[in-house]
Order: sequence, then structure tokens, then C-alpha cells
Amino acid sequence: MKKVAWTLFFIIGVMLFIAPFSHAEDYKAKYERQLIVNRGMAATDAMILIWFKKHQDYKKYPSIVDKVKYLYSELQKAKEAHQKAKESAKQGLWKRAYGWAQKEWEHLNNIAVKGKKAQDNLKELESEK
Repeated sequence: MKKVAWTLFFIIGVMLFIAPFSHAEDYKAKYERQLIVNRGMAATDAMILIWFKKHQDYKKYPSIVDKVKYLYSELQKAKEAHQKAKESAKQGLWKRAYGWAQKEWEHLNNIAVKGKKAQDNLKELESEK
């Protein structure tokens, strides 16, 4: 009975020791997948921000100006999160890197959703003239 107890103790100990390493590999894969998603979102966001650069008439509408300023502040936050994700990945801190990559996606998603709404609002305001 003692031998079985020690064997179970050893197996559980090894599992507890190995589990964090395999878990880290899971986060590495998640981080790498999240980077691919973020690249696609960044391309979408670039199109939205370029659209506002080309349509400078939005500056006539203070509500739209505020929304565009918000989009650029979100872009800055996304860049900061991206840098923190890269730094964490370089250190091998995959869970932290994945968390920052998700945070970057949240900011990129805000740009996409709120940017599209701002475009629609601008089109509505211009059609009322």
C-alpha cells in the first residue's frame, strides 16, 4: 500500500510540475493565432482611418470629430498593447503575451465597430443637407 501511495504521489508531483509547461505551450499557440486575427483587424481599421483622412469634411461636425479622435486614441492603445505583447513573448511569458494580444484585439475591434458607425453617422449628416 505504501508503494502505491508513493507512486501516486510521484505521478501527481510530476503532473503538477509538467502541467505549467504544457499550459505555456497552449498559450504560445493561442498567442500566435491571436496575432493572425489582429493583423486582419488592423487592415480593416487602416481602411476606416484612411477613409476619414480622405473625407476631411467630417471636421464640420463636432460629434464626428470627437468620434474620430476616439478612434485614434484606441489606435494608440492598440499599439501599446501590441508592444507589451511582443515584449512578453520575447521573455517567453506566453500567458501574458496572449492577454496583451487579446487587449490589442479589443482596441482594434472598437476602431472597426465605432469607426463604421462614425462613417454611417457622417453619411447621414451629409445627406440631411
